[in-house]
Amino acid sequence: MMRQLFKVFVFGLLWASLAPFAVAETGDAFKDVPTGHWAAGAVRTAVQKGYVSGYPDGTFRPSQPVTRAEFMRMLVDALQLPHSQGGSPWFQPYAAVLLEVGIHHESDFHFMDYTQPISRLELVRLAVRATEYASGKFTEEDVEIVRKAVSTGLLHGMPGGDLQLSGKTTRAQAIAFIERVQSLIAGQKLPTDELAVEKVNNLQSDPWGRIIRTTNLPKNADQYPYILEGIPNEMYEMGYNKDFFPYGLGRNAKQFHETSKIIYQGKHRQMAARRGAMAEQAGEH
Repeated sequence: MMRQLFKVFVFGLLWASLAPFAVAETGDAFKDVPTGHWAAGAVRTAVQKGYVSGYPDGTFRPSQPVTRAEFMRMLVDALQLPHSQGGSPWFQPYAAVLLEVGIHHESDFHFMDYTQPISRLELVRLAVRATEYASGKFTEEDVEIVRKAVSTGLLHGMPGGDLQLSGKTTRAQAIAFIERVQSLIAGQKLPTDELAVEKVNNLQSDPWGRIIRTTNLPKNADQYPYILEGIPNEMYEMGYNKDFFPYGLGRNAKQFHETSKIIYQGKHRQMAARRGAMAEQAGEH
């Protein structure tokens, strides 16, 4: 049912793209979004579609960081996903519908705190899954999600192609993402950022497809086997909590990782040897 409604939305999106702009209601009046602003066109379109609006003082505040809850509401409204009305906290219906359709995963946000500013990586997860929603086939690993975002033109880099995946997202940037999401859903081809393509091809990931961060590292980075994108330095600088590891393998997370790897490899060799011995015995009979 949800996917049938989504197809109706796509048709409506294509029809709306042919409708004339009502200039007085599309953001031209925002005193902090002049005609020359890089996101002026996206802001006009977003306000016309009704999934975002300005403030009573006549501003749009394009550089203001967007929270996770605010972006989720923009995305739900832009995609016209049916959801319950009201609730406490106010963003509960938006989070619920995104969880229901698979665009949002409970593991997307640390501590499930929807009031914190959304990072570019967190936003990209939601945006890419939104483009995949109609097919029901979602990309799972972060490294592949980011590669898809760059290759489709959904994600552009900062000056120099830097992806800045741990950086915050502004209202203007959030709208630009959503407009690109809608363009991809409608079957349009977007320009890509060649410098970002080069950057994304060099991304490193851990065995679970999580992106390894190599810049702006915590002070105690040498205590960890690697630092993950999207996890703030403050969490790493809290230190290695041995209470989580009853076997006490190592004085820090890096030593735990190396010791665990050795133990795992040893057990893997033992299991392989046992399988080989069992195969030989079976052959003798």
